[in-house]
Amino acid sequence: MIKYACGIALLLCFTVSFAQEPELLDWNEINHDFGEIKQGEKAEFKFVFTNRADHPVKLDNVKASCGCTTPNWTRDLVDRGKTGEISVSYNTARVGAFNKSVSVYYDSIQNPKVIYIKGNVLAPPPAPGDSLAPVDGNLQPAPPPIQAQPIDPNQLQRTPVQALPVDPDQLQRTPVQASPVPPPSLQPAPIQPVPVNPADHMNQHREGDGHNHAPIKALEPQPVSAGDQQANTSVVLPEMKAGIAPEKMEELKKKYTIPRGALSFDQMVKHVGDVTSKDTKIIEFAVANTSTSDVTFTGEYSAPAGFAMKFADNVLKPAQESVVIVSLDASKLVSLGGTFNERIDFKTNEAAPHDSKSVTVSGNYEKIWTEAEKNNSPKIEFYDADIDGGKIIEGEKFVYDFRFKNTGKSTLLIESAKASCGCTASAPEDKEVAPGAESRITASFDSKGRLGQQTKTITVKSNDISNPNVQLKFTVLVEKDPFHDGEENPAGFGE
Repeated sequence: MIKYACGIALLLCFTVSFAQEPELLDWNEINHDFGEIKQGEKAEFKFVFTNRADHPVKLDNVKASCGCTTPNWTRDLVDRGKTGEISVSYNTARVGAFNKSVSVYYDSIQNPKVIYIKGNVLAPPPAPGDSLAPVDGNLQPAPPPIQAQPIDPNQLQRTPVQALPVDPDQLQRTPVQASPVPPPSLQPAPIQPVPVNPADHMNQHREGDGHNHAPIKALEPQPVSAGDQQANTSVVLPEMKAGIAPEKMEELKKKYTIPRGALSFDQMVKHVGDVTSKDTKIIEFAVANTSTSDVTFTGEYSAPAGFAMKFADNVLKPAQESVVIVSLDASKLVSLGGTFNERIDFKTNEAAPHDSKSVTVSGNYEKIWTEAEKNNSPKIEFYDADIDGGKIIEGEKFVYDFRFKNTGKSTLLIESAKASCGCTASAPEDKEVAPGAESRITASFDSKGRLGQQTKTITVKSNDISNPNVQLKFTVLVEKDPFHDGEENPAGFGE
């Protein structure tokens, strides 16, 4: 007899989050600081977690920010009370401070657990005799000087110089004023340059050539502005034009290591830890204008419910430091609980695409319910939550309806029904279940290619305050078909 089994998740796409996601994992550390690391040195840390849930937990995915970290993690199911690990490494080829996040998805939760690494990569000291030069805002050993190539004097080509005839009657000479010689015990005064008229110089060379020449007229001196004199005598950096010492700008760039257009930040992601629906938080992001022009915050921003943004200074002058302020009112968060990782976008007056910037705030949220809310909450009750499907032949499908009832006082909403690998779960018959009404979640399991005991779970999330996450489970024993061993489903079982 062909039986049909239960399996993987097909979720209802609700726009509102309902179910609270409890902390199922205990971590040895969630924010690891490498401290100061030498450039090129290995930077790797293992985050170890312990499963405190009442069922096996599997890591679904682990995502690192910006591609700068390389995570490896435990791929198998972690039984209750057992440990798993996530190994995170950072590429230390880039010099400077770093602060990276890793999002951990497990047990089909919607909001990931976020863990962090940070540190400061130091440039290697210069070798003896090497000088230092700025490279990407950091001092690095300067490249060796270019060596001049030897020249063979015999290979040089000489061009004869023809003397110009000069009329002695027309020759004009400019007297040279000698500078006084200081006493030996004093520092010599700087030598004053003597102006030489090119016309005088040319007329001198024409003297005595036996020809009559009209004198070459001297060029009239042209007025030179103070700005032109400065441009002709020195290189003016943009920082100097803006009235900022280059050393000051370099100091700012070392302090604020995350450039975003004309601005630089010390951090772009901040973790606020544990918050409840009764808490408010103020989160400040330090920023500096590392350009040579004024930057204006337009005041335009977009943020999720519960978050707001303002700016300590609406306009930042070159080299000015300030803060971007994010406020959190946790009572207005839509989530009923769990990990959050929210981004706030804002604008400046810079040209696109540098005008768009963002910061991120993460943390762990707990919803505090009133007694009235608890008493009026919907309640989900399943008639059977743990099913033994018995034995099935490989290739058969087993189907089971997990029936439930809303025994609470308000409408029950099913946010999702997510199954473990290898099975599927259908949406309930009704998206909203009224008080006293019933519905079902149908699960199916395809046993093809799966031998032995198979245990699958389905996590149902709802807006039941007292029991937001219900885990359904089924077990089947898959055996080979003794009559068609090695054949590819000859009788069409399961079709």
